[in-house]
Amino acid sequence: MDGEQRFRDHQLMTPSDLEDDTADATFDRSVVFETSGTTGEAKRVPYTSRDLVRQALLGEDAYELLGLTDDDAILNLGAPEPHISGLLLEIAAMEAGVSTYNRSLADYERVIEAGHAEEITVVIGQPLFVRSLADELTTEERSAMDVFPNVEKVISTGANLLPRVEDELRRLWGADTIQEAYASTEFGCIAVRPNMDDRYIPMTDYHEFELLPRNGDGGAESLVNIEDLEEPTTGSLVISTRDREAYSFDRYEIGDGARVVPTDDGPRLEILGRTDDAVQFGAIVLYEGEVVSALEATYGEEIQNWRAVVDVNDVGEPGVTVYVTGDVENRSEQFRDALVEQSSAVSTVDDFGIIDHIDVSVVDSLADCEWADDDFEPRPLSAAKTLFREE
Repeated sequence: MDGEQRFRDHQLMTPSDLEDDTADATFDRSVVFETSGTTGEAKRVPYTSRDLVRQALLGEDAYELLGLTDDDAILNLGAPEPHISGLLLEIAAMEAGVSTYNRSLADYERVIEAGHAEEITVVIGQPLFVRSLADELTTEERSAMDVFPNVEKVISTGANLLPRVEDELRRLWGADTIQEAYASTEFGCIAVRPNMDDRYIPMTDYHEFELLPRNGDGGAESLVNIEDLEEPTTGSLVISTRDREAYSFDRYEIGDGARVVPTDDGPRLEILGRTDDAVQFGAIVLYEGEVVSALEATYGEEIQNWRAVVDVNDVGEPGVTVYVTGDVENRSEQFRDALVEQSSAVSTVDDFGIIDHIDVSVVDSLADCEWADDDFEPRPLSAAKTLFREE
């Protein structure tokens, strides 16, 4: 089924559809890139030259929103081909007049060898890459800050950095500013977050954003354009870019939960995490981002690590237990109150009594944790939040 037919028939497009459409396809006049494969098999995404020009313009606008100027020089830590992020960062910099001396994480050394390290003011890449390079550069005699002494900001191409991760990036690179660019292989830059205290600004000049509300019936007929929302609404994010040459994305359910908040300046986004990592109680969906916000409201930065799992209680009822490590006390009641405050499905959750099935358990180590029922394999709500911290 072609994109226009799918759109007219109100069918949502999924990553599985993308995989089926492109796995063995041949695309004329196109370069084919691969997704990271974090949600399964890597998928193929084609781009024509015209599509890449459009991405350069999109990137230029994203850089402008993030405050980059022709006085800046970036250290490009995007992924090399067959992935696209390194290329997108490069062509956006060229379009914006921002200096760049390398093409991806794979060739960062050329910046140092060519004597440009002191010119670098901005480091851009996935948090894991940014951290790994800082570790690689660190010796007994020097740090990443010694090699790149003039870094002013780090732009993460992930989403929802925890406060301790922000602090780690600042410490490693000496950056005053941390920002985020929410992006994907399918769409390039989706939204930017110039200020970590604010929400994401969606790139509405380049993509059409719709939301499948949290309590919708799952069909595209439930979709609402985020520009039409009059109150904060949570659901699954759906994006369209139907003017692409190589391959059009028509109502593509990207797989991330989001909370859309109307403002005087237009809709803003809170990215709540992968829908695959959400927990569903009947019609109620609990997203990872809501758990993160409630944990931060309850404990601040006191906890070292956490994992939320779906398990069963003593009488066999399903529930969610959030296991945390650190020198902290159990604050289940405060956590539940914070979760109710953070969730946009507050009244529904409260009416169904689901909040009573959500608990906090303080443990010495997640590795040694014994789950509630040996016959029930707990399903992680998300991976443990240990990106930059070892137990």
